[in-house]
Amino acid sequence: MPDGTSIAAARCRIYGVANEGGAADADINIDWYWGGAWHNIYSGTIAQSTWVTIVCPSGTHTITRARVRYNNSGGGNAFYLNEFDFCEQ
Repeated sequence: MPDGTSIAAARCRIYGVANEGGAADADINIDWYWGGAWHNIYSGTIAQSTWVTIVCPSGTHTITRARVRYNNSGGGNAFYLNEFDFCEQ
């Protein structure tokens, strides 16, 4: 998201894959920035090669930044974050 812009959202979608089609899920943390601070909206595992919708537990916020951290939990295959988008309200 370009600096100085924001979006009102209560959900986001994420899509990731393992290299060479391997079976790997990712342990993931998604944080959104609103109100002058970072807020964790999701911590857990997401499946690979499918869109996963994450709902912010505290509802809609005007978000100016997002960050995603992940750790591959599948033996030996790398997990790649391919796409991330906000579901606008």
